[in-house]
Amino acid sequence: GFDSPEQGSHARTLLAGLFRVWKWDNVNWRDGRVDFEASRAAIAEAGCRALNIQYHVGFFPQESLLSLVSIVRDMQIPVSVTVHNTRQMSAGTFDELAKMGAQILVHNRKEAESLAGRHPGAVRHLLHGVLEAGGLADPRGFRGGQRAPVISTFGFLRPHKGLLQLVRAFEMIRRVFPGARLAGQCSMYPTADSEEYRRLVEGYVGASDLAEVVDIDFGFNDIARVIETLAKSDLIVLPYSYSDEGASGSLAIAIASRRPMLITDSPVFDDVAEMTYVASNNEPEVLAAAMATVLANSGLY
Repeated sequence: GFDSPEQGSHARTLLAGLFRVWKWDNVNWRDGRVDFEASRAAIAEAGCRALNIQYHVGFFPQESLLSLVSIVRDMQIPVSVTVHNTRQMSAGTFDELAKMGAQILVHNRKEAESLAGRHPGAVRHLLHGVLEAGGLADPRGFRGGQRAPVISTFGFLRPHKGLLQLVRAFEMIRRVFPGARLAGQCSMYPTADSEEYRRLVEGYVGASDLAEVVDIDFGFNDIARVIETLAKSDLIVLPYSYSDEGASGSLAIAIASRRPMLITDSPVFDDVAEMTYVASNNEPEVLAAAMATVLANSGLY
């Protein structure tokens, strides 16, 4: 259902130009494939004047990426490739992309600088976009000690995103802030590990007598609603373990809410490390100490 006839009309217009040329294996991330002839036909029918390919090694093989770029260049169409994780790609793939004249776009500044040294002129650092949201809650509501804080988190429910560690850290935080609450918007991912992780989280919450103060929404919500909910919290925590992805969509949404933020020392957060408070890892004790430091220190908060 759409909120208005205009919204529905806009969505149908977008879908009318949708061509299905790629099978995405978003469960195992290894069996994705591209239909090259369908791609060529779709590009021609759409009348593309330029094409951007969003790429991750989990989408489809690097050889397929090179074949797709070759097809587009043979059609005399400028092509750019937004690479979401350069660390998992071979140097040879970047060599070939540069030879074919593809513009390589990278979200992570360090990765972009490293690649640019090898391929001058072919690589650009592209900042990850952040939505501009209006009408949000007053970000100055909490001051250390004046009232109990609301701590929140956001992102797909995957083990590496550290929700269980955050819940355990939150249990410790309540010794300092007895009235604190934890709110999570962690939608399920279509994998067995997401289901199992939910059972672990819910089991811990139940066994620790936290059910009245921990509220985890496992549904998939509209981004505007997510940002509005995050904006009502006093501190957003993204408790990732190691992740070498080029950028984090969860981070971009969290930034849009304009709330104080705590992240971990994970490469995926490199570009914002100087603008947020950083915990050295996502061990519960480390997270708890970092959260208490931020919430109790007006200079940091």
